[in-house]
Amino acid sequence: MAGPTLFLSCAEASGDLHAGHLIEAAAEFLPGARWIGCGGDRCAAAGMERVHRVEELSVLGASDVIRALPRIRRIFRDLVEAARRHRPAAAVLVDSPDLHLRLARPLRRLGIPVVQYVSPQVWAWRPGRIWTVARRVDRLLCILPFEPALYAGTGLRAEYIGHPLADEVRVERDPAATLQAHGLDPGRPTVALLPGSRMGEVERLLPVYLGAARRLAAELPQLQWLVSRAPTIPESAVAEALALPAAAAVEGRLHDALAASDLVWVASGTASVEAALLGRPMVILYRASWLTTWIARRVVRVPYLGLVNILAGREVAPELLQEAATPEGLAAVSRPLLTDPEAAAACAAEIRRAVEPLDRPGASRRAAEVVAEVAGQRAVAAR
Repeated sequence: MAGPTLFLSCAEASGDLHAGHLIEAAAEFLPGARWIGCGGDRCAAAGMERVHRVEELSVLGASDVIRALPRIRRIFRDLVEAARRHRPAAAVLVDSPDLHLRLARPLRRLGIPVVQYVSPQVWAWRPGRIWTVARRVDRLLCILPFEPALYAGTGLRAEYIGHPLADEVRVERDPAATLQAHGLDPGRPTVALLPGSRMGEVERLLPVYLGAARRLAAELPQLQWLVSRAPTIPESAVAEALALPAAAAVEGRLHDALAASDLVWVASGTASVEAALLGRPMVILYRASWLTTWIARRVVRVPYLGLVNILAGREVAPELLQEAATPEGLAAVSRPLLTDPEAAAACAAEIRRAVEPLDRPGASRRAAEVVAEVAGQRAVAAR
């Protein structure tokens, strides 16, 4: 027996990961469901019929968005048309609020109930979006424990389901085996390079990583490097990093690579939370265009960018943002974490303590239950 049709949209690699797990978990509550929309390889593997691919929406910052506007508008129209044609029982919009809060409007005009999976970071900037979210979606699934309270009094049903990464972060191989599988030496210190899942991030951060790596390699020639490439990034974009002495590419099994690393250099975002849940010492970096930076400095209300530091209320993982994100700066903050075992252990312990509230398994299943509930209500109303 065929199940309901569901619409789903995600716009970046982390959203694709969460969405793929949601689709899989929903099979328990919505057997035979058909999923259509915008997704990545993870969604496709879970059975989604893709109208567009997540890579087509992979942009970072205001100036990147401006350049990509014609493409984004075309994708937007295609997604709305797909929803109009298929009339899904519910729509699930995963993160990416700048796109999805706009997409929610035409979906609701079509009579499709909307579930927003991941709240916008209204606690960090643009708090007025609280009311925008309340007007445009039917249910909100929050992944941080303090977020539902922000929507009190709006009439929106917002609930904390746990962080999906608590289910998704899995280490399947011991660190020594991981390093050996990449042709590296388990006895040598290892740094993982995670420059991001969007080309804008990689283009801005990888030169910083490379400059710092060359400086540190001159001082500490025993260092070796694991270079992560997201599915949204072409191989050519990280080729120069793989020319470092004792460097190996990581494509898949990222969590094994993180667990095998003594230090992680990571773009601010989901990957920093993955590294934190594994208790790895890390340096968080962020560089954006001048326009994005100009805007952010006027509206951001939190002192830190990395979630681990926001949760801790202080800098437990070094952050290098914008002008501070230089090869010299990265080498300087990394040096003690690579040469002083006590400093590295203290950093790891503080990071683990900060993200402990997120370690609540079952988020994908709880999200699937809500989607099934919303879709079921629509089905009843339509009869």
